[in-house]
Amino acid sequence: MSTGASGDIQQATNIARDMVMKYGMSEKLGPISFDDSSHSIFIGRDFGTTKSYSEETAATIDEEVKHIFDQAYAKCEALLREHADLLTGLAEYLLIHETIDGDDFRYYCEHGVMPVHPDDTIEPPAKVIRRMDEAPVAPQPDTEAPAQPTDVDTPEAGSDKTE
Repeated sequence: MSTGASGDIQQATNIARDMVMKYGMSEKLGPISFDDSSHSIFIGRDFGTTKSYSEETAATIDEEVKHIFDQAYAKCEALLREHADLLTGLAEYLLIHETIDGDDFRYYCEHGVMPVHPDDTIEPPAKVIRRMDEAPVAPQPDTEAPAQPTDVDTPEAGSDKTE
C-alpha cells in the first residue's frame, strides 16, 4: 500500500471508531457513548488513558468497527462491479485527455458517452475559396443532381449562353 492508501484507511478507521464510540451508531452496543478522550492523564496518545468500559466492551467496539468496514467494503465492491463499463470508459478517456470537468463527468455517467464539444480554437476550413475582392455567395441547398456550372457562375464578356 502507498502512503495515500494507508492514510485513507487510517482516516476511515477513525471515522468508524467515532461512529461506534462517540455517536452510538452500533447495533450491538446501542446509543451509548464510550468516548474517553477527556480522561487522559498524561500528554500522549494512548499512554496513560483510562477506560470507562471493560475489555469485553473494547472487543465489541472493535467487532463493530470491523463490521462497519466489512459492510462498506461489500457495498463499494458491488457499486464498482455494477458500473465497471463506465469506469473502464472513464479510465480510457483519462489516459488520453488526463482531465475531465464536472459537467462532462456527469454527462458521461448519465448517458454512457462523452459529450461532443466543437473545437472553437480552430476555424473550420473554407468550403469555397474565393478572392478577397469577391462578394461572398450564400450557400445553396443541395439538390439531388449535382448542379452544373452556368454562365451566371462564370460570366464571360459578350456571352449569351443559357442552359
